Amino acid sequence: MADLNAPITGEMLVSIVRRIERLHRDKREIEDDIKDIYAEAKSKGFDASVIRQLVKMRAKDTIERREAEAVLATYLAAIEIAKRNQAVSGGSVAFAACAPAHVGGREKLGDAA
Repeated sequence: MADLNAPITGEMLVSIVRRIERLHRDKREIEDDIKDIYAEAKSKGFDASVIRQLVKMRAKDTIERREAEAVLATYLAAIEIAKRNQAVSGGSVAFAACAPAHVGGREKLGDAA
């Protein structure tokens, strides 16, 4: 919590605002650089949306990644079964989503030896 008895000067406030503004400029420049890299990947034949997923997955630890993959696989299977069921009978099917328990380290995708 801020010290309410500390003197506040205009110079301090201007300094803080300028630092924040500089960081926002830096952030925009970095975001532009990232866009350029995705465009480069796309121009070389890569699917940028898949690369975005890879980046997102690599940011998660192994357990979180496996749990997300298990839920995704469960949902995809449920959709496929529902499609088949509707094609055959026109009915619907209920599913219970579950993520398997995992044993392992907390290393990130690609960082494991």
